[in-house]
Amino acid sequence: MKYKGVHGKLFDTWDKYEDDDITTTQLLRRCSNIAGLGPDSTHDPIHDEDV
Repeated sequence: MKYKGVHGKLFDTWDKYEDDDITTTQLLRRCSNIAGLGPDSTHDPIHDEDV
């Protein structure tokens, strides 16, 4: 069941990217967080405008 949830989140994120709702930086950051490899926070002083 866990993998089904991850799969759904990844596809939802990809759909938002294809619809130009999120940037490439946001796509990569979200995928990293979904996979459990990203930081706990989305704060990034270099890319704050992308959040």
